[in-house]
Amino acid sequence: MFFTGAFIIPYVIMLVVEGVPLFFLELAVGQRLRQGAIGTWMTFHPYLGGLGIASMVVSFMVGLYYNAIVAYCFWYICNSFTVCPIYHLVTVIFATNKNSPVSILDALLLVSLGLFYCEKAASI
Repeated sequence: MFFTGAFIIPYVIMLVVEGVPLFFLELAVGQRLRQGAIGTWMTFHPYLGGLGIASMVVSFMVGLYYNAIVAYCFWYICNSFTVCPIYHLVTVIFATNKNSPVSILDALLLVSLGLFYCEKAASI
């Protein structure tokens, strides 16, 4: 419907045609010359040192946002082990009142209040 997969074909083609060979070239030449990314490209031509700088900047930027994503994952994993008090209250109400039916509206009200409390308590 929205043609979101149309970009994947040129992406895969350019990855195979340009990305992977360029990556292997940089690894092989860098290992042979025992230099980093900037020195490797400057060996070919002094103006190609910008490719090494660009590679370094891209790695730095990916490291920045990836660390933030991992930090969010750890934060949510650690907070998922905490017990929300309202859910405990709902289970106690249903456990103690087995013979007397609790109306569905009361249960929905408790759950919605619990969701509001937990979202406010867990918000960053």
